[in-house]
Order: sequence, then structure tokens, then C-alpha cells
Amino acid sequence: MLKTKYFKDDHFEIFENMADLIRVKDVDDNVIYINDQILTDNNFKIPDKPRKLLGLEDTLQTEEKIAGRDYSIKASPVYNEDGEQIASIEVFRDVTRERELEKALKRTSKEIEKDLIFAKKIQRQILPRKGQFNNITIDFKYRPSKYLSGDLFDIFDIDDENIGIYIVDVAGHGIAASMLTVFIRQTMYSVAKESKSPSEVLVKLKEKFQDLELEPERYFTMFYGVYNMNEKELKYANAGHNSIPFLFNKDSITMLVNYGLPILGFDTPTNYIDKSVRLEAGDSVLMYTDGLIEAKNEYGEEFGEDRVKLAILNTEGNLLEEIEKKHADFIGIEQKDDIAMILMSVK
Repeated sequence: MLKTKYFKDDHFEIFENMADLIRVKDVDDNVIYINDQILTDNNFKIPDKPRKLLGLEDTLQTEEKIAGRDYSIKASPVYNEDGEQIASIEVFRDVTRERELEKALKRTSKEIEKDLIFAKKIQRQILPRKGQFNNITIDFKYRPSKYLSGDLFDIFDIDDENIGIYIVDVAGHGIAASMLTVFIRQTMYSVAKESKSPSEVLVKLKEKFQDLELEPERYFTMFYGVYNMNEKELKYANAGHNSIPFLFNKDSITMLVNYGLPILGFDTPTNYIDKSVRLEAGDSVLMYTDGLIEAKNEYGEEFGEDRVKLAILNTEGNLLEEIEKKHADFIGIEQKDDIAMILMSVK
């Protein structure tokens, strides 16, 4: 143990039981003390380059590679009673393991991000095509808040006369919510063939969902309709989807109000009922998720159904593009929820 006129042996005793490597240097950069950890650590080699710390007014922290390992180095000045700097204390902490873990985490994060981008592309690919479906035209907008969305919509042929169309909002966001949309889509193709009654299909879908035995917080809402092209009738049922669709034409606008509980993973009353409405040429149905109407601006005000209604009444061009623009202008901040809109127009 080394000492100078400013230090005694007992000044350094506190350092002997510390796990970190400690070195004390005088103002001329001479080493006046090193603790036993440095002396016994065969992997640690004192850096060759001098570390001039005269005039250091506050703790200086750096990292260096020493003998192939990463060290976090904190250097602090030591003053005498007259306020003169008489030495500096350097603490060397081996952070190699932490840095290796950080690098591994970054690699894993990049792999996850790559997988999410891939999954996002797949999720977009399973969306229905825009355009003509017999005597109806389909248009939609789809904006996930993150990579993956819990919103889903689809249109498909049930038979030669009937077309199924639905919109779904899964609770939550991200991977778990997106995986449920895949389950819903595949299950709907199966159960929709078993009945032309939307309420009966919702019951069957609920039974399939309960078979998964998921956590109680996993649930979703759905508005489902069956359109008969010959009779020009839309039958519909609602499973807790509080974003009520608009039915409109150039002369009128109304909402397809119907009620029912969300599709939950445990037993609840199956109170779904069918309603119907006749759709003539020129009629359109706008379905959407709550990310549209519940989005808030900087003042906490929701976009709301009334703004959607005004857009319907005042837009002569592309309705969905106009709603999307008004919505973006209204919130003026980062989108926090998934948004989906699907427009069904009878020709």
C-alpha cells in the first residue's frame, strides 16, 4: 500500500472490501494506491495511456476496453481542507456482461422488428380486395396504430345469392390481438356457411372462441351482416360493436342500431338478434371501429359520430379519404388506436 503526506493507511481501508477495482492517483498522475481487487485480478491490466485528471471539477465517467473486457470508469477529484485538488480516485467496474446482454437484446429486438414487419405485410395481404362484388362495391381504409392491428374486416361469398360482410375490433393491440384476427377470419369462413342468420353465426363463433380457453381480458366485438343480392336485403347482428354503422344515400342517413354483448371467452347470455333492411341501388353502408370515433384531440375532445355524419352529408368525392383527412387534422397527434373503415355501396 502506497501513501503520501496527504494520506495515511487508514484512509484507504474502506476501498479494500469493495468489489470494484480502485486506483488513486496524485495530481502528477502517479499511482499512490491500488486496492487488492486490482492486484488479484489477473485479467485486469492498467491502461498504458495516462489519464490526466488535474483540474477535474466533477465526476468524469467513461468506458474503455481493457484487456478485451469492457470497463465503466468513474474518476472523481479529491480536495484537501484548503480546497486544493490533491488526488483523483478512479473506480473501474467490469461491465462486460451487461454490454454483451445489451448487444444480445438489440439483436433480438431487430429480429423481432423484422418478424413484425413481415407479419404486418401478411396481415395486409389477407384483407379483402377493393372493387366490385356482384352488385356491390367495396372500399376500405386500414391504419394500424402499431405494426399489427386488432381490427379486421372481410367480405366473402356464402353461396350464389348471399354475401357475408363483417367488421371486428379485438381488445388490445399488437401480436396477441393480431393473432386473434387470424382465428376469427378462419373461423368465420367455416361457421358462416352453416347459417344465413347473422345472430346464429355469432353464437357459433362465440362457442369456437370459448373453446380456446383464453384469459378473460381477451374478447372482441363484431358487426356481421348477410346481404342477399336477389332480395336486396341486408340482415345484421351486433356483438357489442359500439361503432354503429351508417346507412345512407343521397337523400337520407340513418344508423343500423342493434345490440348484443361482446364475444367473450366465458359463458354470457347469447342475446344476439337479427334485424334487416332493404338496400337499393345508391344505398351505402359505412362500418368502422372505435379507433375512428373515440380518437381525441389535444383538448380531450373525441372525433365522434357527428363528424363522421357531417363528412357523409358533405362529401361528393371519395368519402373514406375525406374522413381519414378530417380525422388526421382533428387529432393532430400520434394515432393511439387501430382504425378501420369499410364502405359497402349498392350499384
